[in-house]
Amino acid sequence: MMRMVLFFVKAPGPVPNFVSDMTDAERKVMNEHVAYWTGLFEKGTTVVFGPVLDPKEVFGIAIVDVKDEDEMRSLLLNDPAVRAGVHTKDEFYPMSPRSFVRK
Repeated sequence: MMRMVLFFVKAPGPVPNFVSDMTDAERKVMNEHVAYWTGLFEKGTTVVFGPVLDPKEVFGIAIVDVKDEDEMRSLLLNDPAVRAGVHTKDEFYPMSPRSFVRK
């Protein structure tokens, strides 16, 4: 399979203590968010994803293998947490073509 473009995604929560302080409505959205990224993982689009337990602020990361920046942007715009306004500060960056990925 030809590799396309890898992107690094950083998804901070709306506040540093979001994991412990989210409302029931936010928890529902975050469950949909996890299901969405799990589906992308199962399709092979997402190489890795999950929360980073930084003591200052928990945030999510993903490494995504897509054809281009437009597809990356579309994946984020379709994320339930982005659509619901819970994730508003997501960032993504292309990775070097010289990056190594384990098969």
